[in-house]
Amino acid sequence: MRYTRPTRRALGRVAAVTGIGAVFAAIGLDLRKLSRPKHGGVAAERTMPGSTDWMIIDGVTRAADDIGMQIKGYASSTSVVPGDQIAFHVTVADAEKYHVQIYRLGWYGGAGARRIVSSPKLAGVKQAAPDLDAETGMISCDWEPSWSVRVGSWAAGYHLAVFTTDSGWRSYAPFVVHDPAQRGGLCVVLPFSTYQAYNQWPLDGVIGKSLYYGYDADAKRVFDKRAYRVSFDRPYSGDGQPKLFSDDLTFVQWAEKSGFNLNYATTIDIESGRLSHAAYTGFVFPGHDEYWSPTMRQWAEGAVDAGRSLAFLGANNVYWKVLFGASADGRPNRVVSCYKTGIDPIIVGSATMRWRDSGVGPNEPEQAFLGIQYNGIVKGTAPLIVQSPDHWFWDGCDVIEGAAISKLVGIESDGVDPAVATPHTGKQTILAASPYKSTYGGTLTQNTSILEHENGSLVFVAGTLHWTKGLAAEGFVNRRITRATKNLLKRMQATATNRPTGSS
Repeated sequence: MRYTRPTRRALGRVAAVTGIGAVFAAIGLDLRKLSRPKHGGVAAERTMPGSTDWMIIDGVTRAADDIGMQIKGYASSTSVVPGDQIAFHVTVADAEKYHVQIYRLGWYGGAGARRIVSSPKLAGVKQAAPDLDAETGMISCDWEPSWSVRVGSWAAGYHLAVFTTDSGWRSYAPFVVHDPAQRGGLCVVLPFSTYQAYNQWPLDGVIGKSLYYGYDADAKRVFDKRAYRVSFDRPYSGDGQPKLFSDDLTFVQWAEKSGFNLNYATTIDIESGRLSHAAYTGFVFPGHDEYWSPTMRQWAEGAVDAGRSLAFLGANNVYWKVLFGASADGRPNRVVSCYKTGIDPIIVGSATMRWRDSGVGPNEPEQAFLGIQYNGIVKGTAPLIVQSPDHWFWDGCDVIEGAAISKLVGIESDGVDPAVATPHTGKQTILAASPYKSTYGGTLTQNTSILEHENGSLVFVAGTLHWTKGLAAEGFVNRRITRATKNLLKRMQATATNRPTGSS
């Protein structure tokens, strides 16, 4: 692959390039009917039949990679609302035809997804080489839009664009449909800012960069070759599934199977101001949600002040302070900046480093808001050790003080740091205290925490990246974790029931 700086093109040509409504009309399909369920809403969507043909299945489809670049693509937006148009920018290594299919992810009787709409056959084109910014290490693509679709009355949800060549190569691009007309209940917020931070496309041993690593001359991933800015205008590495995507999917499928009334959004929706406190009783952050901007943190603190509840089902939350920026052609929130160390040029008056570090102003440790904070990487797995078994969180779980739930502490851990202040309002209960071996040596303690504020808001932090695995992942699922999580989400749904209409 040759890396040059391509000319910037306007995204506004998407509709003219694709003309998808006319294409579908010509082959006898009504896009409006094809784009929507026969009945609206997430509750009705759960009753629709699903299919497993979105998966990569041996002997049928093959996962594309970043060396062959057989087929790769990215979405023009991380989230859309009904009425929006979303475009997909796709490159194909060989001149062969392909198609794009959009699936909504969920339970669907175990199938995992339902197909919403398909493109016609499209002529594959090898798009321009990506742009590598020498100063920041940011890699971005200026690919022509290949196909677009207007979002009809699709149900809110986590969606996946599936790109498949005629010869069976396949890759993905995730996005979210957020429905601002759907109010009440819980909103699931997917960690797209963290997805992009970890994205090292192209994973080629030469060019690829994330906010963690770049490649040295021996094709080894090293920290000092990392990017300081990353762009959403590029595919995700490998087959296009972001890092820890499967854990987010596990939660989505379990929660929909369990009957919760859910809307969906992304962390970028918080940054853009599209996600309203007033519309929901609580917000669930199911994944690895490490990268937060000042706007996002202010929004979350405001949600708690307004009596809304937050549930963080992972660990290492709100750890890196980031800033969002526009793409070269002016589209907002398409770039994530995080310099991490002393070389930070202090963009827009705010250092992009850890929240617990002093930058331009005082440090703001995550524990001061969440009650616990990141404390280490787990060597292997460790059991979750139950504390406070009489708390309502553990109702119906048949646990006693010190009960062990196997393999629930894994990957990364949070705990109480005695040297750091905890929130000055609210009652904190430690629900688990679990010793684990750190990859850096020694033994540390993981904690699961809940803060209960006087205005009725809750702030729950699981403190482990294996929590969602305990809901439904094979080899991890545990009925005590599923029951406790249901207790939490039901309490969050009920928190704002009697709040005055229109409160923010």
